[in-house]
Amino acid sequence: MALNTLLVGLGNIGLHLDPKGVYGNSHAGAIFANSELNLRAGVDPVRENRCLFSERYHAVSYEKIESIPRSHQFDLIVIATPPQTHFEVFSKALGMKPRLIICEKPIFNGISKGKDLLEKASALGIKVAVPHWMRFNESFIEIKQQLAQHKFGHIKHVRYLYAKGILNSGTHAIDLLQYLFGKVIGFEVVKSYPLDTGEINVDALLQMDSNIKAHLHSINYRDHFTTEIDIIGTKKRFINFPKDSLYQVIDGVLRLDTQFSSTVHDKVLMPFYEELINSFNNKRTMISSGDTALNAAEIARNIYLDAVGVANLNSKNSA
Repeated sequence: MALNTLLVGLGNIGLHLDPKGVYGNSHAGAIFANSELNLRAGVDPVRENRCLFSERYHAVSYEKIESIPRSHQFDLIVIATPPQTHFEVFSKALGMKPRLIICEKPIFNGISKGKDLLEKASALGIKVAVPHWMRFNESFIEIKQQLAQHKFGHIKHVRYLYAKGILNSGTHAIDLLQYLFGKVIGFEVVKSYPLDTGEINVDALLQMDSNIKAHLHSINYRDHFTTEIDIIGTKKRFINFPKDSLYQVIDGVLRLDTQFSSTVHDKVLMPFYEELINSFNNKRTMISSGDTALNAAEIARNIYLDAVGVANLNSKNSA
């Protein structure tokens, strides 16, 4: 039986990233296209968003969660609201006692309170997942396997370039780096600078528990909105921009590995929902759980706090 689903948040990632007739880049589209899910209702304070959602997906919509009749039961609640609202919306979702909650990244900025909510969810038997979609991308799954099999040889350099805030896009970067190379056990802030959103970008050197150092670089999203990773080994090199490409090192020359199947970064939420429902139905551990996402958010928070402290110290010294 399909899981009755409530989508809270009908903005870009919730609704608008999919034009009419296209499904998979927004939560609404990916849910609608999955036969295991039944998109029953949406919530958003903006009337235009609600009207478009109801027209396109033939589902009821509400201005706020409190407006939903108590008789309505949902198996799955998806939270796609702005990050600063996640804690409040998640708390309300727990009160509705679904079987599963999906919360967009970053899951929580308040780490200790976030841990308390995840503990409450666990006590209620509610599973929690976060759509760090690169964990479900075929290219990255293949690269993780090749790294585990030492097909890259000795790793010489790892670089990740993100664009929109260490506490936002930065959590994606940290999550993928931990997925590929193990836990972050230390870091060194290199530089930081503010964005027009009030967020900050931070460049840092991350020490992984696999003894690999990863360079976390950033660019202002106003100049170039991107997410890129470059992995250089003595035998192979992988880079995902402008498309996923794997190279072999032959006599010191890079040659494209034609056996590697490059994945187009389109409809990125489709494989996430497919694997999520498969794991949920078969009672397997979630590949991208609330715990893994909160861990990435906690590391990002520590980097942020260190960067802010360094910036304040530099400001005092220059004065």
